Amino acid sequence: MTTADMAGTPARPSALGRYEDWPAFAVRHRFAAASPGAQQLAKDEENDGGATMAAGFGPVPAGLRERLYGGRPVATWFAQQGFAVLAHDAFVWGSRRFGLETPPWRTADAVNGRQALWREAGVEPSQADLYNTAAASHEETVAKAATLLGTSIAGTVAHDDLSALGILASLPGVDAERLGCTGFSGGGGRAVVLAALSPLVRSYVVTCMMTTFASLLPTYLDAHSWLLHSPGLSKLGDWPDLVVRSTAGAVLVQYALADALFPEAGMRDADAHLSQRMRAGRYTGSFWSEPHVFSPAMQEEAAAFLASSLQANKRHRSPATDPARTAQ
Repeated sequence: MTTADMAGTPARPSALGRYEDWPAFAVRHRFAAASPGAQQLAKDEENDGGATMAAGFGPVPAGLRERLYGGRPVATWFAQQGFAVLAHDAFVWGSRRFGLETPPWRTADAVNGRQALWREAGVEPSQADLYNTAAASHEETVAKAATLLGTSIAGTVAHDDLSALGILASLPGVDAERLGCTGFSGGGGRAVVLAALSPLVRSYVVTCMMTTFASLLPTYLDAHSWLLHSPGLSKLGDWPDLVVRSTAGAVLVQYALADALFPEAGMRDADAHLSQRMRAGRYTGSFWSEPHVFSPAMQEEAAAFLASSLQANKRHRSPATDPARTAQ
């Protein structure tokens, strides 16, 4: 939408394209947690802002798959390892994205500015480039809407993840006593929140999504989406404290030391925080000399960890990992 288009539009377009029913839905649906601690977290997210696995990643475009996952279709690969896998699109991603064909005016301004820079550089943007630019700007609008509705982006994403976990637990052939989850980057953040909210999660893996809140200020603040920045969440503790809150028997956190989205000091501090506050055998931290990726080797460590920790007769034992990469 150009400036001329906006000037000729008699009324503002919807800022919630495809989600005009969200306000009514939010009023009717509030999460009831299974424990006081999880309910406290849920309230904060809302008001302030074989073995089986629910995977925190959805379909990945071929280019990103090659760059971030070593070319491997991760959900399919986990299924080939014997897991029953549910990989769904969560709120604002994929099939759950907002309709931005007629963007709200503030979003349109941001797209127009980016297009001007592309023209100067002689770049012809793809439809994906245009949508991603619009979506990046529109996230601020979604965060505003969530605040007005008494929730947050992370809380609404958690609603989708909790719904998916319930569906997975009900499927024939799925053992509801052996449910785990794993996620990379934003999916890792989703895994943290899901495990903190639901006792159904027995074990989980967080990849490239662990640090302390203090380490994000001031340099790394804008490296992340609103999925990590829930208003009021820090009142309940630090980001690693969400891991401490979960009832899962075992958790593996994979840190990438060359990750440009997190300072190494923040990752080290988070690892020390978790090592001190979680009982022996429940937490494992592994450090990789990698950038922000979920490499095949990291995937294999994650699958081995979940397969071992989700065995019914070994639920409270933490599986071994490579000591060269594991925090002691």
